[in-house]
Amino acid sequence: MKRLLVVFLVVLLAVPATAAGGATAADTSVAPALQEDDDGGTPTPDDENGTATPSLAEQVRLAPLDFGEQYSSITTGEAGSAYNITGRSAGFATTIPVEAVRITQPGGEARILDGDQTIQLEWQPEASPDSESYYSLELFFADDSTRTIDLYVSGTGTTTVPPSVANGQGLIEDLQDQAEDAGYEGSLAGIRNWQENLQQRASVFDNFLAGDLTRIQNLFILYLSTGLLLFLTAVGLILLSRRLLSKHGRKLRSLAESQLSQLRRSQLVQRYRRDEEQAAESRLEDVDKIGTGAVHYREQLGVATESQLGELLAAGKPAVDGDGRLLRLDPSADDVDPVRDHTGDVVTDEEGNELGPLVRTHEGIAEIERALQNGEPLEETWIEPIIRDQHLGSARRFLAESKYVLQRLAEKHGLPKYREPYQRVSTALDHLQSGTGRLESGRADEDRYTTAARGDD
Repeated sequence: MKRLLVVFLVVLLAVPATAAGGATAADTSVAPALQEDDDGGTPTPDDENGTATPSLAEQVRLAPLDFGEQYSSITTGEAGSAYNITGRSAGFATTIPVEAVRITQPGGEARILDGDQTIQLEWQPEASPDSESYYSLELFFADDSTRTIDLYVSGTGTTTVPPSVANGQGLIEDLQDQAEDAGYEGSLAGIRNWQENLQQRASVFDNFLAGDLTRIQNLFILYLSTGLLLFLTAVGLILLSRRLLSKHGRKLRSLAESQLSQLRRSQLVQRYRRDEEQAAESRLEDVDKIGTGAVHYREQLGVATESQLGELLAAGKPAVDGDGRLLRLDPSADDVDPVRDHTGDVVTDEEGNELGPLVRTHEGIAEIERALQNGEPLEETWIEPIIRDQHLGSARRFLAESKYVLQRLAEKHGLPKYREPYQRVSTALDHLQSGTGRLESGRADEDRYTTAARGDD
């Protein structure tokens, strides 16, 4: 009985083991085992011997290309999967055709050349001009496998050119300069247009003018070799020049003298204007006879330079309206002549209207002369404010200092228009000193100013 129970238990234990073994065998026969590739791509089924079939991405090999450019190099990094590139361009040759390539980072570009087994790489100048930058190159194959190459790029800011082009850079620059001087652009198209124009002109010269110049040259040589012809030509030129000189000599001399006169006149005008500018810049405090007394001229008469005082004495003070504009007489009146410049031409305004003389509040030295001739006191003339006791204190001092300034304007600054005012002021001062006119009264320092005035004569 016990033996039957043992046999029954053995049978029960054997049944589950047999079922499990049958299921395992069925799974193995349905599908072969799968194996992932090294790059983490799509699994590749095992072959009949139980080994995985390598993809095209795993089989491909890359070889750097040399394009013959300066400052460009490729060095192999880690196990053919990384490269160090210097320069803006590089290239690889592949052992297996490639369907597509790309660089994922900005600034770089990859393309496949003819044959599908040559890869060209290019970078922008600003991609990695100084330091080293990382770029990844992705390769795509016909079996949908891919491969990524690590690129470490530097020196993209350097221009890479073939040695032959680099050696001819100086010639290219010279051609650009010549084309620009001739009025063309400095580009390659401009240089080409300039060269074509030169060739056309040279062709025209060779076809039309070269023969004529050769004939003229031969005739000239023949002419010089004949002494008689040369003598006759010289005699003819002499006779012709004498004829022209006798007929038009007066006109030529007149024209030459006129041009010379205009040149001298222009020089004199420039010199006169320069002397006027110097006089306008010469201040009264720099005049040794006036010195610190210039403050009285500035405050009482409103003049600060030698030319201003000279104009005040020679022509008087111009009148102005409420807006500060100069008042002028009407030149259309019968007794009023228009203003003329130093060349004698009538002076006009911006609209072309003739300008009349300025209206003046006083007439300068003319008013002083009238007062002396009529025996009137000079305190009633326009110099009254400056000859008060607290200023110059005497009309004699004013006339003596004015005479000295007018003398400087006429002689030192070379302005002849002040010679007449100088003579008139000098005569008025002599008239005042001689006592023939009415003198001021109550002047304590009269003798001192009289001595100073005589010292100016």
